[in-house]
Amino acid sequence: MPDPLPQHEALMQETRVISAALGNIRFSDIVPPDLEAEAHAREHLETANNDDDGDLVPNEELQEKRDMEGLEDLMTRMSAGAVASVDNKARPTAEDVTRLGVALASSCKPA
Repeated sequence: MPDPLPQHEALMQETRVISAALGNIRFSDIVPPDLEAEAHAREHLETANNDDDGDLVPNEELQEKRDMEGLEDLMTRMSAGAVASVDNKARPTAEDVTRLGVALASSCKPA
């Protein structure tokens, strides 16, 4: 009878990789953009820009969130224990979540 330990270790490693990849996903990575809200915001910016000197002023809260996410991404890439994604894409997509779900479900099936 083959030793189950190497299979167990391989399964544990695969599960760790899936877990790390899932932990790297943000809601903003997978939620579809709210096109109506974006159009509404553009209307307000155009109105404000007509009153000002024409400079585009981004939503401060949104800009702060993007800046923070950029810092989080930088810290993740710098950490010694970071698990590199298989395809080295910048941010995960909804398709990545689906793929990870399939991989996790297949790793949970009894041998």
